[in-house]
Amino acid sequence: MKHIITKSTLIIGLVLAASCAFGQIRIDWQQSYGTSVNEYAYNIFETENGLMTFGFVYTDPYDGLYDCGHYVSYGADWLFEINNEHSIINQNCYTKGLYPKLCKANTDKCYIATISFNIHNIWNLWITRIDDGGNPIWYRELGTTEGLANSASDVFSIGTLDGGVVVAVLCNEASGDITHHYGGTDCWLVKLDSLGNMVWETTLGTQSNENVTCLQNASDGGFYVGLKSGLSGNGNIGCGQPENNCILVKMNASGQQERNLCFPQFDICSIVELDEGFLLAGHYSFNVEPGGNCGDGIHTSDCCLLRCDSEGTIIWKKNYGGSCIDKTVKVFGSEEKGYTVFSNSRSLDGDVASASQLSVTDVDAGNIWVFHVDFDGDLVWERCIGSELGLLESVKDVINQGDGEYAIVGECTWFDEVSSGDVNCSNNLILPNSGTNIWILHITDIFDYDAVPESSDGEVAIHPNPTNSIVRITGAEATEVQVFNSLGQCVKTLQSTNEVSLEGLPQGVYLLRVTTADGKVFSDKVVKE
Repeated sequence: MKHIITKSTLIIGLVLAASCAFGQIRIDWQQSYGTSVNEYAYNIFETENGLMTFGFVYTDPYDGLYDCGHYVSYGADWLFEINNEHSIINQNCYTKGLYPKLCKANTDKCYIATISFNIHNIWNLWITRIDDGGNPIWYRELGTTEGLANSASDVFSIGTLDGGVVVAVLCNEASGDITHHYGGTDCWLVKLDSLGNMVWETTLGTQSNENVTCLQNASDGGFYVGLKSGLSGNGNIGCGQPENNCILVKMNASGQQERNLCFPQFDICSIVELDEGFLLAGHYSFNVEPGGNCGDGIHTSDCCLLRCDSEGTIIWKKNYGGSCIDKTVKVFGSEEKGYTVFSNSRSLDGDVASASQLSVTDVDAGNIWVFHVDFDGDLVWERCIGSELGLLESVKDVINQGDGEYAIVGECTWFDEVSSGDVNCSNNLILPNSGTNIWILHITDIFDYDAVPESSDGEVAIHPNPTNSIVRITGAEATEVQVFNSLGQCVKTLQSTNEVSLEGLPQGVYLLRVTTADGKVFSDKVVKE
Protein backbone atom coordinates (compact mmCIF):
# COMPACT_ATOMS: atom_id res chain seq x y z
CA MET A 1 0.00 0.00 0.00
CA LYS A 2 1.18 3.55 -0.73
CA HIS A 3 3.24 5.08 2.05
CA ILE A 4 1.16 7.80 3.74
CA ILE A 5 2.37 8.31 7.31
CA THR A 6 6.01 8.12 8.29
CA LYS A 7 6.82 6.70 11.72
CA SER A 8 9.98 8.71 12.07
CA THR A 9 9.89 12.03 13.90
CA LEU A 10 8.51 14.79 11.70
CA ILE A 11 9.84 18.20 12.61
CA ILE A 12 7.73 20.78 10.85
CA GLY A 13 9.61 24.05 10.39
CA LEU A 14 9.53 26.28 13.43
CA VAL A 15 10.82 29.80 13.67
CA LEU A 16 9.91 30.05 17.33
CA ALA A 17 9.92 33.69 18.22
CA ALA A 18 7.25 35.64 20.10
CA SER A 19 4.74 34.75 17.44
CA CYS A 20 3.69 31.16 16.97
CA ALA A 21 4.42 30.91 13.25
CA PHE A 22 7.18 29.77 10.95
CA GLY A 23 8.42 29.85 7.40
CA GLN A 24 10.21 27.37 5.20
CA ILE A 25 10.57 29.15 1.88
CA ARG A 26 9.85 32.63 0.62
CA ILE A 27 8.72 33.32 -2.93
CA ASP A 28 10.89 36.33 -3.82
CA TRP A 29 9.42 36.91 -7.26
CA GLN A 30 7.55 35.08 -9.97
CA GLN A 31 6.49 35.73 -13.56
CA SER A 32 4.56 33.99 -16.32
CA TYR A 33 5.69 33.88 -19.95
CA GLY A 34 3.58 32.76 -22.85
CA THR A 35 0.87 33.38 -25.38
CA SER A 36 -2.88 32.97 -25.71
CA VAL A 37 -2.48 29.18 -25.92
CA ASN A 38 -0.32 26.59 -24.16
CA GLU A 39 3.43 26.69 -23.48
CA TYR A 40 5.59 24.05 -21.83
CA ALA A 41 8.90 24.43 -19.99
CA TYR A 42 12.09 22.41 -20.54
CA ASN A 43 14.99 23.81 -18.52
CA ILE A 44 16.79 26.89 -17.19
CA PHE A 45 20.30 28.20 -16.46
CA GLU A 46 22.00 31.42 -15.33
CA THR A 47 23.48 34.01 -17.68
CA GLU A 48 25.40 37.23 -17.09
CA ASN A 49 22.17 39.17 -17.59
CA GLY A 50 19.78 36.96 -15.64
CA LEU A 51 18.21 33.63 -16.62
CA MET A 52 17.90 31.71 -19.89
CA THR A 53 14.82 29.50 -20.29
CA PHE A 54 13.93 26.91 -22.91
CA GLY A 55 10.41 25.71 -23.65
CA PHE A 56 7.78 24.98 -26.28
CA VAL A 57 5.12 27.29 -27.72
CA TYR A 58 1.99 26.89 -29.87
CA THR A 59 0.96 30.25 -31.36
CA ASP A 60 0.50 32.60 -34.28
CA PRO A 61 3.21 35.27 -34.73
CA TYR A 62 3.64 38.08 -32.21
CA ASP A 63 1.07 36.73 -29.77
CA GLY A 64 1.43 37.45 -26.05
CA LEU A 65 5.08 37.66 -25.02
CA TYR A 66 6.31 35.64 -27.99
CA ASP A 67 8.13 37.65 -30.65
CA CYS A 68 10.54 35.44 -32.56
CA GLY A 69 9.60 36.58 -36.04
CA HIS A 70 8.50 33.08 -37.16
CA TYR A 71 5.04 31.77 -37.90
CA VAL A 72 4.79 28.77 -35.60
CA SER A 73 1.11 27.93 -35.28
CA TYR A 74 2.18 24.28 -35.43
CA GLY A 75 4.60 24.85 -32.54
CA ALA A 76 8.25 25.70 -31.97
CA ASP A 77 10.92 25.50 -29.30
CA TRP A 78 11.15 28.89 -27.60
CA LEU A 79 14.39 30.18 -26.06
CA PHE A 80 14.26 33.46 -24.15
CA GLU A 81 16.46 35.37 -21.70
CA ILE A 82 15.17 37.55 -18.88
CA ASN A 83 17.03 40.25 -16.98
CA ASN A 84 17.01 40.99 -13.26
CA GLU A 85 13.74 42.89 -13.69
CA HIS A 86 12.24 39.65 -15.13
CA SER A 87 11.67 41.20 -18.58
CA ILE A 88 12.48 39.34 -21.80
CA ILE A 89 15.61 40.91 -23.30
CA ASN A 90 16.10 38.51 -26.22
CA GLN A 91 14.38 35.45 -27.65
CA ASN A 92 14.76 32.98 -30.48
CA CYS A 93 12.80 30.03 -31.87
CA TYR A 94 13.62 26.72 -33.50
CA THR A 95 11.02 25.04 -35.64
CA LYS A 96 11.99 21.39 -35.75
CA GLY A 97 12.91 18.84 -33.15
CA LEU A 98 11.68 16.45 -30.48
CA TYR A 99 12.60 16.34 -26.79
CA PRO A 100 15.15 19.19 -26.98
CA LYS A 101 17.45 20.07 -24.10
CA LEU A 102 19.50 23.20 -23.47
CA CYS A 103 22.79 23.07 -21.61
CA LYS A 104 25.71 25.32 -20.78
CA ALA A 105 29.34 24.33 -20.35
CA ASN A 106 31.55 25.69 -17.57
CA THR A 107 32.51 28.33 -20.10
CA ASP A 108 30.34 30.65 -22.19
CA LYS A 109 29.37 27.84 -24.61
CA CYS A 110 25.68 26.93 -24.90
CA TYR A 111 24.15 23.99 -26.77
CA ILE A 112 20.78 22.65 -27.85
CA ALA A 113 20.45 18.89 -28.41
CA THR A 114 17.33 17.47 -30.04
CA ILE A 115 15.96 14.64 -32.13
CA SER A 116 15.18 16.09 -35.57
CA PHE A 117 14.66 14.93 -39.14
CA ASN A 118 16.86 15.52 -42.17
CA ILE A 119 15.96 15.94 -45.85
CA HIS A 120 15.48 12.16 -46.11
CA ASN A 121 12.89 12.24 -43.28
CA ILE A 122 15.23 10.25 -41.04
CA TRP A 123 15.15 11.20 -37.36
CA ASN A 124 18.58 11.58 -35.82
CA LEU A 125 20.39 13.56 -33.13
CA TRP A 126 21.08 17.21 -33.91
CA ILE A 127 23.43 19.26 -31.73
CA THR A 128 23.58 23.03 -32.19
CA ARG A 129 25.93 25.49 -30.56
CA ILE A 130 24.30 28.91 -30.05
CA ASP A 131 25.60 32.39 -29.28
CA ASP A 132 24.41 34.71 -26.49
CA GLY A 133 21.33 35.65 -28.50
CA GLY A 134 20.35 32.07 -29.24
CA ASN A 135 21.52 32.21 -32.86
CA PRO A 136 23.09 29.00 -34.25
CA ILE A 137 26.86 29.02 -34.74
CA TRP A 138 27.07 25.45 -36.08
CA TYR A 139 25.09 22.22 -35.98
CA ARG A 140 25.90 18.54 -36.33
CA GLU A 141 23.65 15.64 -37.32
CA LEU A 142 24.64 12.37 -35.64
CA GLY A 143 23.10 8.92 -35.49
CA THR A 144 22.50 5.87 -37.66
CA THR A 145 21.78 5.32 -41.34
CA GLU A 146 18.20 4.30 -40.54
CA GLY A 147 17.69 7.00 -37.92
CA LEU A 148 16.74 7.01 -34.26
CA ALA A 149 12.99 7.01 -34.87
CA ASN A 150 10.96 4.67 -32.67
CA SER A 151 13.83 4.34 -30.23
CA ALA A 152 14.61 7.86 -28.99
CA SER A 153 12.22 8.76 -26.17
CA ASP A 154 14.23 11.64 -24.72
CA VAL A 155 17.44 13.63 -25.00
CA PHE A 156 19.86 14.37 -22.14
CA SER A 157 22.76 16.81 -22.45
CA ILE A 158 25.42 18.36 -20.21
CA GLY A 159 28.13 20.93 -20.85
CA THR A 160 31.68 19.89 -20.01
CA LEU A 161 34.59 21.61 -18.25
CA ASP A 162 36.49 22.11 -21.53
CA GLY A 163 33.58 23.87 -23.24
CA GLY A 164 32.21 20.84 -25.06
CA VAL A 165 28.97 18.89 -24.71
CA VAL A 166 27.97 15.28 -23.89
CA VAL A 167 24.62 14.00 -25.12
CA ALA A 168 22.76 10.76 -24.32
CA VAL A 169 20.01 9.30 -26.53
CA LEU A 170 18.64 5.84 -27.23
CA CYS A 171 19.65 3.78 -30.26
CA ASN A 172 18.46 0.48 -31.73
CA GLU A 173 21.25 -0.36 -34.17
CA ALA A 174 24.96 0.07 -34.84
CA SER A 175 25.60 2.04 -38.02
CA GLY A 176 26.64 5.51 -39.04
CA ASP A 177 28.20 7.20 -36.02
CA ILE A 178 27.24 4.39 -33.62
CA THR A 179 29.81 1.60 -33.42
CA HIS A 180 28.20 -0.71 -30.84
CA HIS A 181 24.72 -2.04 -30.14
CA TYR A 182 24.00 -4.79 -27.61
CA GLY A 183 20.28 -5.41 -28.21
CA GLY A 184 16.92 -3.75 -27.83
CA THR A 185 17.31 -0.04 -27.16
CA ASP A 186 20.69 1.01 -25.77
CA CYS A 187 22.01 4.31 -24.42
CA TRP A 188 24.33 6.05 -26.87
CA LEU A 189 26.70 8.72 -25.51
CA VAL A 190 28.62 11.17 -27.69
CA LYS A 191 31.06 13.97 -26.82
CA LEU A 192 31.62 16.99 -29.10
CA ASP A 193 34.15 19.76 -28.57
CA SER A 194 33.29 23.46 -28.84
CA LEU A 195 33.87 23.37 -32.62
CA GLY A 196 31.49 20.47 -33.20
CA ASN A 197 34.15 17.76 -33.63
CA MET A 198 33.35 14.32 -32.24
CA VAL A 199 35.76 13.54 -29.39
CA TRP A 200 34.40 10.09 -28.50
CA GLU A 201 31.26 7.97 -28.60
CA THR A 202 30.23 4.89 -26.64
CA THR A 203 27.20 2.70 -26.01
CA LEU A 204 25.83 1.40 -22.70
CA GLY A 205 23.43 -1.50 -22.92
CA THR A 206 22.34 -5.11 -22.55
CA GLN A 207 20.42 -7.57 -24.73
CA SER A 208 17.22 -6.00 -23.44
CA ASN A 209 15.88 -2.43 -23.42
CA GLU A 210 17.50 0.48 -21.58
CA ASN A 211 16.04 3.90 -20.86
CA VAL A 212 18.02 6.95 -19.74
CA THR A 213 16.73 8.60 -16.54
CA CYS A 214 19.49 11.17 -15.86
CA LEU A 215 22.81 12.57 -17.07
CA GLN A 216 24.76 14.68 -14.59
CA ASN A 217 28.27 16.10 -14.24
CA ALA A 218 30.60 14.73 -11.57
CA SER A 219 32.97 16.88 -9.54
CA ASP A 220 36.07 15.15 -11.00
CA GLY A 221 35.23 16.14 -14.59
CA GLY A 222 33.46 12.88 -15.39
CA PHE A 223 29.74 12.30 -15.27
CA TYR A 224 26.97 9.97 -14.11
CA VAL A 225 24.41 8.19 -16.27
CA GLY A 226 21.22 6.82 -14.74
CA LEU A 227 19.64 3.93 -16.66
CA LYS A 228 16.56 1.78 -16.32
CA SER A 229 17.33 -1.72 -17.61
CA GLY A 230 15.10 -4.71 -18.25
CA LEU A 231 17.68 -7.50 -18.18
CA SER A 232 21.38 -8.03 -17.54
CA GLY A 233 23.88 -9.96 -19.63
CA ASN A 234 25.28 -9.81 -23.16
CA GLY A 235 26.26 -6.19 -22.80
CA ASN A 236 28.65 -3.88 -20.98
CA ILE A 237 26.43 -3.09 -17.98
CA GLY A 238 24.53 -5.39 -15.65
CA CYS A 239 23.31 -6.13 -12.19
CA GLY A 240 22.84 -9.88 -12.03
CA GLN A 241 19.13 -9.42 -11.41
CA PRO A 242 16.36 -10.37 -13.83
CA GLU A 243 14.45 -7.11 -14.35
CA ASN A 244 13.59 -3.56 -13.32
CA ASN A 245 17.13 -2.59 -12.46
CA CYS A 246 18.20 0.99 -11.98
CA ILE A 247 21.87 1.24 -12.97
CA LEU A 248 24.09 4.18 -12.04
CA VAL A 249 27.11 4.31 -14.33
CA LYS A 250 30.08 6.51 -13.44
CA MET A 251 32.05 7.60 -16.52
CA ASN A 252 35.32 9.48 -16.72
CA ALA A 253 35.87 12.54 -18.91
CA SER A 254 37.13 10.29 -21.74
CA GLY A 255 33.87 8.35 -21.91
CA GLN A 256 35.17 5.22 -20.19
CA GLN A 257 33.23 3.33 -17.54
CA GLU A 258 34.68 3.48 -14.05
CA ARG A 259 31.95 1.48 -12.28
CA ASN A 260 28.25 0.68 -12.36
CA LEU A 261 26.00 0.23 -9.33
CA CYS A 262 22.55 -1.32 -9.26
CA PHE A 263 19.41 -0.38 -7.34
CA PRO A 264 16.26 -2.43 -8.03
CA GLN A 265 12.83 -0.77 -8.33
CA PHE A 266 14.11 2.80 -8.42
CA ASP A 267 14.32 5.54 -11.08
CA ILE A 268 17.27 7.93 -10.53
CA CYS A 269 16.76 11.53 -11.64
CA SER A 270 19.23 13.57 -9.53
CA ILE A 271 22.48 12.95 -7.61
CA VAL A 272 24.30 14.69 -4.75
CA GLU A 273 27.96 13.76 -4.37
CA LEU A 274 29.11 13.40 -0.76
CA ASP A 275 32.50 13.00 0.90
CA GLU A 276 31.80 9.29 1.30
CA GLY A 277 29.36 8.15 -1.35
CA PHE A 278 26.32 9.94 -2.69
CA LEU A 279 22.62 10.60 -2.32
CA LEU A 280 20.33 9.45 -5.12
CA ALA A 281 16.94 11.07 -5.69
CA GLY A 282 14.19 9.63 -7.81
CA HIS A 283 10.88 7.87 -7.46
CA TYR A 284 9.54 4.44 -6.71
CA SER A 285 6.46 3.30 -8.66
CA PHE A 286 3.83 0.75 -7.65
CA ASN A 287 0.10 0.05 -7.55
CA VAL A 288 -1.94 1.29 -4.61
CA GLU A 289 -4.85 -0.30 -2.86
CA PRO A 290 -8.21 1.53 -2.90
CA GLY A 291 -8.32 4.68 -0.84
CA GLY A 292 -6.63 8.06 -0.60
CA ASN A 293 -7.16 10.99 -2.93
CA CYS A 294 -5.94 9.33 -6.13
CA GLY A 295 -8.73 6.87 -6.91
CA ASP A 296 -8.81 3.11 -6.64
CA GLY A 297 -6.04 0.78 -7.75
CA ILE A 298 -4.10 3.40 -9.72
CA HIS A 299 -0.45 2.98 -10.68
CA THR A 300 1.35 5.69 -8.75
CA SER A 301 4.68 6.67 -7.21
CA ASP A 302 6.50 8.11 -4.19
CA CYS A 303 9.48 10.42 -4.12
CA CYS A 304 12.45 8.38 -2.93
CA LEU A 305 15.89 9.19 -1.51
CA LEU A 306 18.64 6.61 -1.29
CA ARG A 307 21.86 7.25 0.67
CA CYS A 308 24.78 5.05 -0.37
CA ASP A 309 28.46 4.73 0.41
CA SER A 310 31.06 4.89 -2.35
CA GLU A 311 30.67 1.14 -3.02
CA GLY A 312 26.94 1.43 -3.55
CA THR A 313 25.96 -0.11 -0.22
CA ILE A 314 22.63 1.36 0.87
CA ILE A 315 22.84 3.22 4.20
CA TRP A 316 19.18 4.26 4.17
CA LYS A 317 16.33 4.45 1.68
CA LYS A 318 13.15 6.40 2.37
CA ASN A 319 9.97 7.25 0.52
CA TYR A 320 8.03 10.51 0.76
CA GLY A 321 4.57 11.39 -0.48
CA GLY A 322 0.87 10.79 -0.12
CA SER A 323 -1.68 8.50 -1.68
CA CYS A 324 -1.34 9.86 -5.25
CA ILE A 325 1.50 10.54 -7.70
CA ASP A 326 4.68 12.13 -6.30
CA LYS A 327 7.78 12.39 -8.52
CA THR A 328 11.18 13.91 -7.78
CA VAL A 329 12.78 16.39 -10.19
CA LYS A 330 15.98 17.56 -8.42
CA VAL A 331 17.77 17.42 -5.09
CA PHE A 332 20.42 19.70 -3.55
CA GLY A 333 22.29 19.66 -0.26
CA SER A 334 24.96 18.05 1.89
CA GLU A 335 25.29 15.81 4.92
CA GLU A 336 25.86 18.82 7.17
CA LYS A 337 22.77 20.79 6.11
CA GLY A 338 20.48 18.04 4.86
CA TYR A 339 18.81 17.79 1.48
CA THR A 340 16.19 19.91 -0.27
CA VAL A 341 14.03 18.08 -2.80
CA PHE A 342 11.99 19.64 -5.62
CA SER A 343 9.20 17.46 -6.91
CA ASN A 344 5.75 17.36 -8.46
CA SER A 345 2.88 16.06 -6.38
CA ARG A 346 -0.78 15.23 -6.91
CA SER A 347 -1.25 14.03 -3.34
CA LEU A 348 -3.33 15.86 -0.77
CA ASP A 349 -2.44 13.75 2.25
CA GLY A 350 0.36 11.88 4.02
CA ASP A 351 3.63 13.79 3.92
CA VAL A 352 2.09 16.32 1.53
CA ALA A 353 0.14 17.94 4.38
CA SER A 354 0.71 21.50 3.17
CA ALA A 355 -1.52 20.87 0.15
CA SER A 356 -4.35 21.79 2.50
CA GLN A 357 -3.17 25.43 2.48
CA LEU A 358 -4.23 25.66 -1.16
CA SER A 359 -7.73 24.25 -0.50
CA VAL A 360 -7.35 21.92 -3.48
CA THR A 361 -9.63 18.87 -3.51
CA ASP A 362 -9.53 17.97 -7.22
CA VAL A 363 -7.85 14.63 -7.94
CA ASP A 364 -6.56 16.06 -11.23
CA ALA A 365 -4.77 18.93 -9.49
CA GLY A 366 -1.02 19.10 -9.06
CA ASN A 367 1.48 21.26 -7.18
CA ILE A 368 5.18 21.92 -6.94
CA TRP A 369 6.20 20.13 -3.75
CA VAL A 370 9.41 21.20 -1.98
CA PHE A 371 10.61 19.34 1.11
CA HIS A 372 13.76 19.16 3.24
CA VAL A 373 15.16 16.15 5.09
CA ASP A 374 18.04 15.87 7.53
CA PHE A 375 21.16 13.74 7.01
CA ASP A 376 19.24 10.65 8.22
CA GLY A 377 16.44 11.24 5.74
CA ASP A 378 13.88 12.39 8.34
CA LEU A 379 11.42 15.00 7.07
CA VAL A 380 12.15 18.47 8.49
CA TRP A 381 9.69 20.62 6.52
CA GLU A 382 7.56 20.51 3.40
CA ARG A 383 5.71 23.09 1.33
CA CYS A 384 3.38 22.93 -1.68
CA ILE A 385 3.44 25.77 -4.22
CA GLY A 386 0.46 26.14 -6.53
CA SER A 387 -3.02 27.51 -7.08
CA GLU A 388 -6.35 26.96 -5.31
CA LEU A 389 -8.28 26.16 -8.47
CA GLY A 390 -7.62 22.44 -8.84
CA LEU A 391 -5.21 23.07 -11.72
CA LEU A 392 -1.80 21.67 -12.58
CA GLU A 393 1.32 23.58 -11.52
CA SER A 394 4.64 21.81 -12.00
CA VAL A 395 8.42 22.17 -11.78
CA LYS A 396 10.58 21.12 -14.74
CA ASP A 397 14.05 22.34 -13.75
CA VAL A 398 15.78 24.03 -10.79
CA ILE A 399 19.15 25.73 -10.35
CA ASN A 400 20.83 26.37 -7.01
CA GLN A 401 22.04 29.97 -6.82
CA GLY A 402 23.65 29.64 -3.38
CA ASP A 403 22.74 30.83 0.13
CA GLY A 404 19.46 28.95 0.03
CA GLU A 405 18.30 30.65 -3.18
CA TYR A 406 16.80 28.70 -6.09
CA ALA A 407 15.46 29.60 -9.53
CA ILE A 408 12.63 27.33 -10.69
CA VAL A 409 11.13 26.96 -14.13
CA GLY A 410 7.84 25.16 -14.46
CA GLU A 411 4.32 25.63 -15.65
CA CYS A 412 1.21 27.30 -14.27
CA THR A 413 -2.30 27.63 -15.61
CA TRP A 414 -4.33 30.81 -16.22
CA PHE A 415 -8.07 30.24 -16.59
CA ASP A 416 -9.00 33.46 -14.84
CA GLU A 417 -7.75 37.03 -14.60
CA VAL A 418 -7.33 36.79 -10.83
CA SER A 419 -4.44 35.28 -8.92
CA SER A 420 -4.91 32.14 -6.89
CA GLY A 421 -2.90 30.66 -4.05
CA ASP A 422 0.81 31.07 -4.76
CA VAL A 423 0.26 31.84 -8.46
CA ASN A 424 0.44 35.64 -8.41
CA CYS A 425 2.22 37.01 -11.47
CA SER A 426 2.22 40.73 -12.19
CA ASN A 427 1.60 40.14 -15.90
CA ASN A 428 -1.40 37.85 -15.45
CA LEU A 429 -3.66 40.47 -17.05
CA ILE A 430 -1.59 40.20 -20.24
CA LEU A 431 -2.23 36.46 -20.39
CA PRO A 432 -5.78 35.86 -19.06
CA ASN A 433 -7.46 32.54 -19.82
CA SER A 434 -4.35 31.47 -21.72
CA GLY A 435 -4.03 27.91 -20.50
CA THR A 436 -0.59 26.66 -19.54
CA ASN A 437 2.26 29.21 -19.37
CA ILE A 438 5.94 28.93 -18.57
CA TRP A 439 6.32 29.96 -14.90
CA ILE A 440 9.61 31.17 -13.40
CA LEU A 441 9.96 31.59 -9.64
CA HIS A 442 12.79 32.65 -7.39
CA ILE A 443 12.58 31.27 -3.86
CA THR A 444 14.73 31.46 -0.73
CA ASP A 445 14.97 28.90 2.05
CA ILE A 446 14.24 30.98 5.17
CA PHE A 447 13.90 28.09 7.59
CA ASP A 448 15.68 28.67 10.92
CA TYR A 449 17.51 25.37 11.30
CA ASP A 450 19.07 26.53 14.59
CA ALA A 451 15.58 26.77 16.10
CA VAL A 452 14.66 23.14 15.43
CA PRO A 453 14.01 21.42 18.77
CA GLU A 454 15.56 18.11 19.74
CA SER A 455 13.98 14.79 18.96
CA SER A 456 12.91 13.01 22.11
CA ASP A 457 14.85 9.84 21.15
CA GLY A 458 12.40 7.83 23.20
CA GLU A 459 12.83 9.86 26.40
CA VAL A 460 9.49 11.59 25.95
CA ALA A 461 6.58 9.65 24.48
CA ILE A 462 3.27 10.92 23.14
CA HIS A 463 0.43 8.39 22.96
CA PRO A 464 -1.93 7.17 21.68
CA ASN A 465 -0.75 8.02 18.19
CA PRO A 466 -2.78 8.14 15.96
CA THR A 467 -5.53 9.54 18.15
CA ASN A 468 -9.16 10.61 17.89
CA SER A 469 -8.94 13.33 20.53
CA ILE A 470 -6.61 13.22 23.56
CA VAL A 471 -2.90 12.41 23.76
CA ARG A 472 -0.77 12.04 26.89
CA ILE A 473 2.89 12.92 27.39
CA THR A 474 5.00 10.53 29.43
CA GLY A 475 8.67 10.54 30.42
CA ALA A 476 8.90 14.16 31.58
CA GLU A 477 6.91 16.89 33.26
CA ALA A 478 5.59 19.26 30.60
CA THR A 479 5.53 22.95 31.52
CA GLU A 480 4.32 24.08 28.08
CA VAL A 481 2.87 22.29 25.05
CA GLN A 482 2.38 24.00 21.70
CA VAL A 483 0.38 22.37 18.89
CA PHE A 484 1.26 23.30 15.30
CA ASN A 485 -0.70 22.41 12.18
CA SER A 486 0.84 21.42 8.84
CA LEU A 487 1.30 25.08 7.91
CA GLY A 488 3.40 25.69 11.02
CA GLN A 489 0.66 27.76 12.64
CA CYS A 490 0.32 27.45 16.41
CA VAL A 491 -3.29 26.35 16.93
CA LYS A 492 -3.13 25.65 20.67
CA THR A 493 -0.88 26.39 23.68
CA LEU A 494 -1.25 24.65 27.05
CA GLN A 495 0.58 25.26 30.32
CA SER A 496 1.66 22.75 33.01
CA THR A 497 -0.15 19.70 31.67
CA ASN A 498 0.78 16.31 30.27
CA GLU A 499 -2.63 15.82 28.66
CA VAL A 500 -3.42 17.50 25.34
CA SER A 501 -6.83 17.54 23.70
CA LEU A 502 -7.03 17.84 19.91
CA GLU A 503 -10.79 18.06 20.03
CA GLY A 504 -12.20 20.61 17.60
CA LEU A 505 -9.19 20.40 15.29
CA PRO A 506 -9.61 18.86 11.82
CA GLN A 507 -8.08 15.50 10.92
CA GLY A 508 -4.45 15.69 9.87
CA VAL A 509 -0.84 15.80 11.02
CA TYR A 510 0.16 18.01 13.96
CA LEU A 511 3.45 18.77 15.65
CA LEU A 512 3.58 18.91 19.46
CA ARG A 513 6.42 21.00 20.86
CA VAL A 514 6.96 20.08 24.49
CA THR A 515 9.00 22.19 26.94
CA THR A 516 9.88 20.20 30.05
CA ALA A 517 10.49 21.31 33.64
CA ASP A 518 14.27 21.01 33.19
CA GLY A 519 14.19 23.39 30.21
CA LYS A 520 14.57 20.85 27.41
CA VAL A 521 12.47 21.16 24.25
CA PHE A 522 11.24 18.12 22.31
CA SER A 523 8.92 17.70 19.34
CA ASP A 524 6.99 14.83 17.81
CA LYS A 525 4.35 14.29 15.18
CA VAL A 526 0.79 13.31 16.09
CA VAL A 527 -1.84 12.13 13.64
CA LYS A 528 -5.46 12.95 14.39
CA GLU A 529 -7.85 10.54 12.71
